[in-house]
Amino acid sequence: MSKVTLLGLLFGVLVMLAFPVFGGGDKEAAAEEAPWLEIQWNQPEPWAERLKGVELAPRIPQTFINQESWLGNDPINPNKTVAVGGYIWPEGWEEAVEGVESLTFYNFGGLPHDPAIGLANAAFEVKTGIDVNAQAMEELGLWLKTVAAMTAKRNEPQLIDHTPLLSLAHIAAAGWAENLDFFWPEEVQKLYGEGAITSSKVDGRFWASGFVSVKPFVLFYRPSILEEVTGSPEPPSTYQELMEIGKMVVEETGHYGLSVPAKDYRYMWYIMSGPMYSMDGQFIHDGRFDVTTSEYREMFTYMVDLVREGVVPKEALGWSWTDTAEVFARGRAAFLIDGSVNATRWSDNPPDEIAGDWDFRPQLAWGSGDIGVTSIGTLASWAVNKYASPAEKAAAMLYLDLYRSYQCQWNEIGFEGNECVVPAVYDMESISKSVYKPEARRQSLQNSGGEALPVNGDQMIQFQLEWWAKAATGEVSVDDALESLAQDIDSVSP
Repeated sequence: MSKVTLLGLLFGVLVMLAFPVFGGGDKEAAAEEAPWLEIQWNQPEPWAERLKGVELAPRIPQTFINQESWLGNDPINPNKTVAVGGYIWPEGWEEAVEGVESLTFYNFGGLPHDPAIGLANAAFEVKTGIDVNAQAMEELGLWLKTVAAMTAKRNEPQLIDHTPLLSLAHIAAAGWAENLDFFWPEEVQKLYGEGAITSSKVDGRFWASGFVSVKPFVLFYRPSILEEVTGSPEPPSTYQELMEIGKMVVEETGHYGLSVPAKDYRYMWYIMSGPMYSMDGQFIHDGRFDVTTSEYREMFTYMVDLVREGVVPKEALGWSWTDTAEVFARGRAAFLIDGSVNATRWSDNPPDEIAGDWDFRPQLAWGSGDIGVTSIGTLASWAVNKYASPAEKAAAMLYLDLYRSYQCQWNEIGFEGNECVVPAVYDMESISKSVYKPEARRQSLQNSGGEALPVNGDQMIQFQLEWWAKAATGEVSVDDALESLAQDIDSVSP
């Protein structure tokens, strides 16, 4: 595993960065164009210390619901322990954001599935009086709208919501984001895992922060089905065992073997990353998406065989990422590879069809004795729009500082059920009381990998899904699919 690029590994080596230094008239001129530099980020306490506090409440306060009314509606349970404070606001923020009435960002999916964002928005609105306009939209459409807004050099959205491994390199190269090197002094970096730090950088410079929806993929399974076909409720530990047990499930029970979102090219890339990283492989070599390696061929062939052998049903070619969890929750599949957030959802509100008959384990290993490595691809964060006004940029950075704080990261795992990028949060007693199997979830996050795709990488993984589906359904051979995939990737490579 040591050779795999482990962007999600939480206890790695941190990179040292320093504050920019301004003096005299230069500082005054810089402050006029960059009011965020007038915020006293190290007051009233050192920057890192300001981020560490967590104040819990037994339910969502009414003041928060007054700001974001949907926090009081189904499917959110407002009567649940929640972090409502702890972040210490830096001195001088009021002057820096003067005149700003609202901030906007495009949100991945519907807000009722993102209560941690709603809680952060409410806390920010209550304190600053600035409205946070989170516009819900479908994931793939979000990027197209972002490109349109940035190409037109609009000041809105002030916060650029994105998936770093897929698009931060493009955002930085296009000049759409304000640089955030000053925002990441060494003492702040030490609070976070290497995955958070590395995913925020392009070519050694910082362009993002925030950290939303950290969902390392794990294996969900139905113990009763496994006991029926193998005599034991224990799950497989390797991908080879998954294949064999999955075939038994299909042949002997009539259930689907494995539920995957084969319609969604991004989620299928995340799922393909599991076997790829677990066999010590990489997608990117010398800055290029490389489908010619022996590891890639072995992974691709395995994924094709899952369909050809019937473990993944052909119906899955029409399933989105939301469909797959629903298929499992309705009791129709023995296995699901998906984000660990489902463990919280099904613990809080057990689906009738699988109540008391589901569990999860960290990602599978490729071979016996190996360490399973999962994808960290769903990690999302924000960049600051270069075309926003100076005061809007300062307000956006203030929001990002709040969201990366322990207060908001606690809500990511303790309230919503995602993982978080702060190792210290997992050590809190309040988390052990709020989260099902926290050690297994921490293990999944520690053994997580990811690689930043090159420019046009999003198109490359669309090609990957297209040729995988054609090979899986027998339209083309694996050899022909890989040859065509390599040609398509070359056609869009910089």
